[in-house]
Amino acid sequence: MRPLRAFAFGSIAGAVVGYATAATVGLAVAAADAELHVGIGPVMLLAVETGPRGAAATFGSGLVVLAFVVGLVNAAVAAVLARRGIA
Repeated sequence: MRPLRAFAFGSIAGAVVGYATAATVGLAVAAADAELHVGIGPVMLLAVETGPRGAAATFGSGLVVLAFVVGLVNAAVAAVLARRGIA
């Protein structure tokens, strides 16, 4: 039960921080009338594009992948700490 709980809390925390960071960066880039494409390989995290009618920000599916990876890391660290008897 402990690894599942660690994974869930890590994924939720990763999703909240990832989306908040992406929204903040997207707003800053849109306010500056610039363009930005952030991705890891073929997975897009954030894309901000400007056009004649204004700016458009797109949150990619990479934010879900990022939350999943943070959850896995959190579960792995929790397992190591539990094995050592720290947690």
